[in-house]
Amino acid sequence: MITILSNKSGRGWEIHMESEKLYYFTINILGKKKKTLPIPSGKCSMLIDKL
Repeated sequence: MITILSNKSGRGWEIHMESEKLYYFTINILGKKKKTLPIPSGKCSMLIDKL
């Protein structure tokens, strides 16, 4: 099971993820960039602007 939430904070768009095991997450920001990242099990978050 994977939970993905996104919100805009004072630092920009942030993605919060939680999973039961390692998976690969591909983010495609329309017309800008596409990146695939390994996401470990547990909780993590990332800022879109830092990708």
